[in-house]
Amino acid sequence: MINIFNLHYALENYYGQVKATMGFVNETNGPIVLLGDLNRLPYHPELKQIKEELIDSCDALETIAAKKACRTGTLGGIRLPQGIWVNGKRIDYIFVDSNNFHVVDIGLTPSEYFYVSDHRAYWAKIRILN
Repeated sequence: MINIFNLHYALENYYGQVKATMGFVNETNGPIVLLGDLNRLPYHPELKQIKEELIDSCDALETIAAKKACRTGTLGGIRLPQGIWVNGKRIDYIFVDSNNFHVVDIGLTPSEYFYVSDHRAYWAKIRILN
């Protein structure tokens, strides 16, 4: 069994949301994948607790695709309906636990698919270790 937590954090009470999430994570037995729109950039201190316990798949590889995904971000290179151009904002994540997974590959969907969301889809190919 693989435990998948799909999240979309609100912009308020951020530390409370992280605390609740990590409570679920720490009480869960077995492999864990935590993913979703966390509405925070990678360097924000609010993400520290998650990054201390799980691997950020974007940081797990040194491939060209990984570097591009981390640099471009999930709100990268798109024009929002309000006419605002957004570039280089990564707020969507795929975290895995290092005891059970190895990140094999990551990337972003091609830019022609931006019309389906204000976020660019970020994907990860992961291998279960056990």
